[in-house]
Amino acid sequence: MVIKIHKAAQVHASLNYLVSKMGIEDNKIIAYNNITPQGPSERDIIDALKNEFSKLDRANIRTDNISFHASINPTEEELKRIDIQELCKEYMVRLGYAAQPYIVVEHNDTGRRHYHIISHRVQPNGKKINDYNERRKTNNYVKELNQVMRRSQLQHENIIPLYFTPGRRRKDMIAKIVTDTGGRYRYDNIFELQKILLDRNIELIERDGHFIAAGIDRGRRTRAVKVEFEFRQQVNTYMGRRTRERMCNIIKFALEHSMSELHARRILAKYQLGVQFLKNDDGRIYGVYYIDHKNCRIVKGSVLSQDVSAALWNGKQGEWQRVRYVPYQESVQTYQCLSWEMANVFLYNRWSNDNNLSRRDLYYSSKRENNRRIL
Repeated sequence: MVIKIHKAAQVHASLNYLVSKMGIEDNKIIAYNNITPQGPSERDIIDALKNEFSKLDRANIRTDNISFHASINPTEEELKRIDIQELCKEYMVRLGYAAQPYIVVEHNDTGRRHYHIISHRVQPNGKKINDYNERRKTNNYVKELNQVMRRSQLQHENIIPLYFTPGRRRKDMIAKIVTDTGGRYRYDNIFELQKILLDRNIELIERDGHFIAAGIDRGRRTRAVKVEFEFRQQVNTYMGRRTRERMCNIIKFALEHSMSELHARRILAKYQLGVQFLKNDDGRIYGVYYIDHKNCRIVKGSVLSQDVSAALWNGKQGEWQRVRYVPYQESVQTYQCLSWEMANVFLYNRWSNDNNLSRRDLYYSSKRENNRRIL
């Protein structure tokens, strides 16, 4: 769901925009507040709203942008799980417009349903409504709505899992993940789509104009399933500065604190990031792709930044090969206070720092490392 706020100097211009769309493609008024129309028709409601806005215009002291215009764009799935009238009412209460006259109009002129809210920023006493952090309040409200709808979707068991896990409805899960990835993620070609699916534990093969997908469970492929979805190229060019910096910082953190490739993948997975490598016959990494599951896109390492390109993973791979892992039985006997994975972490710290820690030091170090949530 997306909610956008627009400011304007003339509230009647925004209202006339809504009036011009009335009676076209099922556009209609679904709610209004703090007005008393003379009749039930839409024309009576518009006239009553104009009268209230005219009173507030005369009461205005020094407010320039007096028009409040919000557009709400939910998806069809979200409309099935929410009451749009209650949503608009709660939204206006949070922004401080509960006592203001406003109108909610449903539009369907663009092929999808969306909603407009028109109100006045001036109170009857002539002072402006406090609009400080108005956009931030809107974003916080949208986040809460998304969480509520996600919980509702989880209760109905309609959510698509991020990664493939074998189960009773294995074929349905593979088909849902492939369809969801093909329609939601941004990629440039079929090769990038295959890399995204590979990070979601699904291998996709194109054969004779058809797509065949197989799930991957612990390195083994399940029986292939023929999937039906429409391949379409998504626009995958622009990336914001904050998104780029976030991805680079997480990747650098994973490389700095990891002791194996699997360990690095686990750290990236906690931040909804995935990585896929291109390797030659000698095992050398000559290309890397990063998958951002949060923003649903894939980006090449050299395009993202030279600091996180394939050369960096090659250098780290050489360090990982020099790490000596503790066998399971030896870790149980020597480090009784630690798990096997945590014992390997501290063996790596000993190798890298060249210091011998006693069992007591290892125990207290494990407490600190657990707080840092490396694994």
